[in-house]
Amino acid sequence: FGVKLKKQHEIVLLSEVIMKLSEATGCKNIIDMGSGHGHLARYLAFHCGLQVTTVEANSTQLTSAAKLDSKAKEWLSKREARDSNAADQEKERDGRKIGSSGSLRHTNILVKHTQCTL
Repeated sequence: FGVKLKKQHEIVLLSEVIMKLSEATGCKNIIDMGSGHGHLARYLAFHCGLQVTTVEANSTQLTSAAKLDSKAKEWLSKREARDSNAADQEKERDGRKIGSSGSLRHTNILVKHTQCTL
């Protein structure tokens, strides 16, 4: 979603550190201070399953973060629907009974964006 390669690399490295700390402490709720467009928060929520609250003073960046969240959720929904349909078709070909596809993985993921004003 428009993230440069260097920034992607930084997000992945930082998220690995955060995940190790999360696993070591059992903490699943993260606060991202100065979150900007929310790229790290979105990665932590959608890829790592953490609950993230962002704090950002710039309202333009918060608006951008919310739009990017919506795009990410829409993309995930389409991908999961496609994957579910492919799995259902495979079950039909194999002659197995088709069950429910299950719920979307991201439905319980929370990224809450908060504006901080001084």
